Amino acid sequence: MANGQPPTTSGHEHGRELDLLLSLQNDIKILKTEHASTLNQLSSTLLHLSSTLSQVTELQHDMRIIKEELKNEKETNRVFQKEVMRLKNLTSDFDLEINRTRFPHSELLSVKEALAFELDLGLKQQKDEMMNEMSRMRTNFNTKTSATSTAISGIINSISDIQRKIYFTAGTIRDIDKQWAPKEILIFPHVISNNGRGYDASTGVFTTPKSGVYVFMCFLASHKDSAEANIVLNGSRLVGIPAISSGMNETLRYGSAGNSAVLQLAQGDRVWVEHKAGHFLFTRDYSPFPTFSGFCLG
Repeated sequence: MANGQPPTTSGHEHGRELDLLLSLQNDIKILKTEHASTLNQLSSTLLHLSSTLSQVTELQHDMRIIKEELKNEKETNRVFQKEVMRLKNLTSDFDLEINRTRFPHSELLSVKEALAFELDLGLKQQKDEMMNEMSRMRTNFNTKTSATSTAISGIINSISDIQRKIYFTAGTIRDIDKQWAPKEILIFPHVISNNGRGYDASTGVFTTPKSGVYVFMCFLASHKDSAEANIVLNGSRLVGIPAISSGMNETLRYGSAGNSAVLQLAQGDRVWVEHKAGHFLFTRDYSPFPTFSGFCLG
C-alpha cells in the first residue's frame, strides 16, 4: 500500500457483516413473536377462567340463598302444621259445643263440613304454591349449574390443549471463549420457553416427550474466528451451522449462521447441538444471538 499504510476492511465487507447480524436479530424476533402468540393464547384462556370462576362464585351465592329459602319454607311449614293442630283442637271443642247446644244437629254439621272444606282448600293451595316455588328454584339451580359446568369444561379443554403443545427456545447470554472437547455439546442455559419440559438446560439435550414431527433450529454468532456446529440426533450429525467470521481487523471480525431440520421422532429420541470447530461464540446479555429452538407439529 502507498505510504506504508496497512490494508483496511472495505465498506462492502462491513456492510455484509452488519446485514448478517441484523438477519440473526430478525430471526430471534420472529421466534419471540411466535412464543408471544402462544403466551397471548394462554393469557386469554386465563381471563376466560377468571370469568368462569366469577360465575361459580355467583352460583355459590345463589345456592346459599336457596338453602336459606328452603330453611324458611321448613319454618313456615312447621308454623303451618302448628296452626293445623290448633284448628283441629278448635274443631274438637266445636264438636263438644255442639253437644251442649240446642241448635239442630244437621245445621251444626253443615257448618262443620263447610269449615272443614275451607280448611282443606287452603291447605291444598298453600301446598301447591310451595311445590311450584320449589320446582322453579330447582329449575333455576339446574340451569345455572349446567351453564357453569359447560364453561368450566371449555376452560379445562383449552388449558389441556395448550399444555399438550411441545416447544422450547434456549440461548446463551454470555460470550463463550474456550477450548472445546471433541464433539462437545453446546449448552444453551438461558431458557426462554420450555413447554412440555423436553429441553434440559443443564445438558443442552432435548428429549422428545412424545412421538411426532419436530422442527429444530439453531443460530450461531462468532467473533474473531469462525465457529461451526451440527444439529445431532441420537449421535448422528444431521445439518451443520457454519458461522464463518470475515474481516481484516480481528476486533471487527464477525460471522453468523443458522440452520434447521424437520424430523419424524419417536418418544425418547434425543437431539442436541454439537461443537465442530472454532472457540468463540458471541452474544448479548439482553438479546441472545446463539439459540437452540424446537417444536412439535403434532
